Amino acid sequence: MTDNLRIFREFDQIVRDQYNTIPLQDLGDINFGEENSVTFFSRIVRSKQNIKPFPYSDFKIHDELLFISKDIKYYTALLFYFKPYITDSSIDGKYHQTLEDRRYMMFASICFQSIYNFWDRIGDLLDLFFHTGLNDKIYFSRVLNNFPKKYKESVNFKWLQTHYDHEIKSLLGQRDDIVHSYQLECEYYWKVIEANTDVTKTREIQKEKESFPNKFKRQIDLILEGFEKALKLIEELPDKSVIASLEPPNSVGPQSCQ
Repeated sequence: MTDNLRIFREFDQIVRDQYNTIPLQDLGDINFGEENSVTFFSRIVRSKQNIKPFPYSDFKIHDELLFISKDIKYYTALLFYFKPYITDSSIDGKYHQTLEDRRYMMFASICFQSIYNFWDRIGDLLDLFFHTGLNDKIYFSRVLNNFPKKYKESVNFKWLQTHYDHEIKSLLGQRDDIVHSYQLECEYYWKVIEANTDVTKTREIQKEKESFPNKFKRQIDLILEGFEKALKLIEELPDKSVIASLEPPNSVGPQSCQ
């Protein structure tokens, strides 16, 4: 093993050692009842009739969600690691950026994007099973807005809608600003400049910066529970066997996901 590889693996292990102490989880760490995430996922989606063709294997859809959740866990651990070393602009109202501060802001920007990716995939999944009337621009928010009225009374749908309105929407809005306007690093650098040594403002800016690790820790809780609620919402649909019994002979139903 080369020295560079050894150094990387040592650092990587330090970051991952925080998973238990913070603590942080991903979809692969938890069970839903007595099922792991892939069993829970495949049992539900394979028992229901999708109304749009699956773009690829249902296992690939599950694995995409799993890998994104692992990314968010790792990036959040990095934020906890770098947080003690970030620049404190509230001291003199100036942004004396360190390398550690730059890495912190860089990974925070990536966290925003990864959270967006997860909910975007959940929107895609729901759109495969429910009549939303959407043919393009299938975003999570649009899927919720165009959801069939019959299922809007579901406790699972209400959980998704309520937490989207109160905890997810604003974060995804910040992600849009990062992608379409300014990277997080530039945004906060200029916030300090524009505060013009106003200590009250720079303290508030610093408080916002320091909130990122716990903010994303909370978002991890939401994506894990949101995964469960979305699958339980799909589980409320009639089973394939029920649909088949209601179809007239020789009829052709929607394309199966298998």
